[in-house]
Amino acid sequence: MTRFSFLHVCIVAPLFIAPPAGAQDAVSGTVVDANGNPVRATVADFWTSAKLEPAPLGYMHPLGGGVTGASGQFTITAHFYGDSGVLLAVDAARDRGGLVVVDPANLSAPVTIKLGPLVEVHGRFFCEELQHPPPWTNVYIKHKASGHRLLQCDSHEATFAFKLPPGEYSFDGYGSDVHGVKKTLTLVADKPVVDMGTIDLRATGIAMHKGKAPPPWHVTDARGVPKTVQVSDFKGKWVLLEFWGVYCGPCIARSLPGLMDLYEAHRADRDKFEILAFHDTTVQDFKELDQKLVPIKKSHWNGRDLPFPILLDSTGETLKAFGVTGFPTTVLIDPDGKLVGQAGEEDLEAKLPPLPMAERLARAIDRQVRTYVDDSPLNEAIQRLAEAARVPIRLDAEALTKAGIQPNDTVPLTLSGRLSLRSWLNVVLDAHKLTFNMASDGVVIAPRPAGQGSPPQDSPAQRASIERIEARLREATTFDFKDKPLAAVATYFENETGENFILEPAARKAGRLDPNRKVFGSADNKPLGAALKELLGLAGLTYVIRDELVVLTPVPTAAGG
Repeated sequence: MTRFSFLHVCIVAPLFIAPPAGAQDAVSGTVVDANGNPVRATVADFWTSAKLEPAPLGYMHPLGGGVTGASGQFTITAHFYGDSGVLLAVDAARDRGGLVVVDPANLSAPVTIKLGPLVEVHGRFFCEELQHPPPWTNVYIKHKASGHRLLQCDSHEATFAFKLPPGEYSFDGYGSDVHGVKKTLTLVADKPVVDMGTIDLRATGIAMHKGKAPPPWHVTDARGVPKTVQVSDFKGKWVLLEFWGVYCGPCIARSLPGLMDLYEAHRADRDKFEILAFHDTTVQDFKELDQKLVPIKKSHWNGRDLPFPILLDSTGETLKAFGVTGFPTTVLIDPDGKLVGQAGEEDLEAKLPPLPMAERLARAIDRQVRTYVDDSPLNEAIQRLAEAARVPIRLDAEALTKAGIQPNDTVPLTLSGRLSLRSWLNVVLDAHKLTFNMASDGVVIAPRPAGQGSPPQDSPAQRASIERIEARLREATTFDFKDKPLAAVATYFENETGENFILEPAARKAGRLDPNRKVFGSADNKPLGAALKELLGLAGLTYVIRDELVVLTPVPTAAGG
């Protein structure tokens, strides 16, 4: 359930749309019309209006939430990430809607959402400097007063459309090859349609050099190559240039580990490519960089050093020349020395000879994968994992059917974050007593053999996570929970520790663990692990550490239940 808020500048079409960061709480209420009569509606804290076939761009899709009955009543799990949150209700025709601002700290009283006419907003993006629309764009809409992120609309056609109740909102538009733009959007009831026209987005420095030689860089120190190194020294090779910093969460946890894996997996192809890690101005020399990398190598890189060359420019001239304003920014240069544009690890790998499936799977299984599951159908959860891990994963439909398991059976799990693929598979499959096997065509999901228990926790990522989590649980904590839903308690602790907390899926499936169960308890400057044991023990629960997670689970009975 951990969600990150770091800026990741290397933007391409997203593999998934996850709900925004924040605590989860159960919210109840009623949706009514202008006369106070209950009505049917969909209620959610986050929506997308992106084009999702067969619905067109602009159709409002909830991400999570729930649908009321004729009584207009609802109880949903909402994600809040500040002092206040927002719920948006929309009717089936998508013509009427309303919102309510709620206090996440005081949700005991039901809320009422009154529907009225929605305002339709549409527009498009263009880049005059490039003389074409950005290849991919996205819009985030926040409720102005609360700061709650309410809606998202991405497009490969540089257009956007959505419907919202009258009010004041923050509009944040950005895309590939361009800088973003922020606006205040005020919607009023007497103007039912708002055309924002064509919004010009400035080109990035990288986009301006596409198809040309990249800007000259300035190197104050280098490791693995001479300080005089230039792009021309790599003629005949693909070059991936990674701009990064030691303080950049996505750099440390995601992009650099992925590039390290690629570099090692394609060691036989080093004559065809090179990766250069260009650090920003926050370090002056390698002595300073090495000191800052000591804890990072231990906590994120399994003790590894970066295997490819590192370049330093303490002057900042290179960042300015390339127009880099956020990290990581990753640039691909072709064998002729021409800049292809912003890219990613997968873009470089596509230029290299493909690895045999066995090597791909061996490499992928312990790689960190970012995705989410929100009580999703099994087949959807597996599809997201396959897309995020970039390896084939399929269900053995015949074996599952014989075991009485359907592809659309719900995975009773709410989790958004980064785990190794191995741990993701373990936690997604456990409730249905499934396992995974490596085959010649990819990963195959099948029923777990009779008598086989949960998988051992012996991968490097799992062992490292156990040590890290145990250290976090020794830190002091203070809390006071009164009438707090169990799911919200889990989110509270993961926000405090930065670790992932979940409710055991198998226990949820068996009806032995209710996310909305109320929890009471307090601690004052106690070690978190001991305080958590005491808190959960009052409810007949405990916790275990497995699959890079803290798992809240019922206390085992004498019969092993």
